Amino acid sequence: MTHASDIDAPAHDAEAIHSDPALETHPVAPCACHVAEELIARAKCECENTDRRLALLGEKLYAGAAWNMLLDLFVSESCAKRLSVSDLCLAARTSSATALRRLTLLEEAGLIVRSPDITDARRFYITLTQTGWSTMFALLGHSANHGG
Repeated sequence: MTHASDIDAPAHDAEAIHSDPALETHPVAPCACHVAEELIARAKCECENTDRRLALLGEKLYAGAAWNMLLDLFVSESCAKRLSVSDLCLAARTSSATALRRLTLLEEAGLIVRSPDITDARRFYITLTQTGWSTMFALLGHSANHGG
């Protein structure tokens, strides 16, 4: 059984991130480094469970757009993939209007940050903040420690 204290905190290697020109145009959140495979697997499992709940309960009885977006951000950033606002609207598994409202709430809570795409002024990328990472580690670690 893994305990929260056994889970390594994400490492921050600013020198490595800023020394690679490819990463300068596609920055990876500093906390995305060294995410335990167990937590990534747990987040992916949560996404699959979400799809099952949505299929069984239907959209009117299902609520969890913000959690869906946080899970997708956690998994994607852990694998060095960035997500745009459009990507997260799809991840929310709800209407675009609801997804955009949830993004605003997540941003106001300090869990995510929006960054403009330097190649396309119409696109914004979303990343977890340090608080967002800490929250996801706590939630996923707690779920793994207590059987979900």
